[in-house]
Amino acid sequence: MQSSLLPALINREMIELDQLVAVCLKRFARRIELLGAGAEDILADSLATCLHSFYTGLERLFEVIVRERAAILPNGTGSCSWR
Repeated sequence: MQSSLLPALINREMIELDQLVAVCLKRFARRIELLGAGAEDILADSLATCLHSFYTGLERLFEVIVRERAAILPNGTGSCSWR
């Protein structure tokens, strides 16, 4: 991966995270409606899925950064074993 791609890759991941946060906030805003309808389990599952997706999005973002940094390190200056 070339260094010039890193800002674009970070931007793409940030846009996806921003969209995910918007979805999660909409779900959270509906909590009163869902709780009133007896859908506590659905609400909990939905919010848990949002949190999990956000966490994995952050992992992807950091992985992009680390892979780029590892690619530009001279041999012997660090070790990084990615899948």
